[in-house]
Amino acid sequence: MNILLDIDGVVCAYNFPKLIKRWFGLDIQQSDITTYRLEECLGLPTKDIDQMFDTEVACSPEFIPGAQEAIQRLSKDHLLFIWSHRLKHTTKDELEEWLLDHMIPFAEVLEEGQVKGGRLFDYFIDDSPDKLLSLNGSVKHKILFDQPWNRSCKNIMGLLKRVYSWQEIEEIINGSRISSPGV
Repeated sequence: MNILLDIDGVVCAYNFPKLIKRWFGLDIQQSDITTYRLEECLGLPTKDIDQMFDTEVACSPEFIPGAQEAIQRLSKDHLLFIWSHRLKHTTKDELEEWLLDHMIPFAEVLEEGQVKGGRLFDYFIDDSPDKLLSLNGSVKHKILFDQPWNRSCKNIMGLLKRVYSWQEIEEIINGSRISSPGV
């Protein structure tokens, strides 16, 4: 199977309270991040958030529990494609090198045009409901990785399957867990 995978918020976690304190001098809680776009949530200019991410994407990651191990297991039987907003802050070659350095197997890093260019994916795993829904017709199953910033998504059309762990993702992809999409 072809699996499309996001990095930030799915494989790696940012400690947003720590980052926001260091970059902007603001004290917040992780639960204060209630929208995917930090600039909207915090009332900061997009250029300031972009500058923070330009620096932070190159740093050593904090992996979401079980992500690396699950991805390595999945890569044995499936093709893993990476589609990440990190490409807004780094080059494709730099992202590929970062993935290799952190032992994240992948078949290819895709840019937006390659993803929306008619390729079909069996699964897409992301923490952005908007990004997941942007690929209607190109993805059979859309998996929304639970994060504070996507909890307001009501999934009224039932197109997303919310998961809370990499164990759930593996169970879904390997077919040992049968359930309807719903969030």
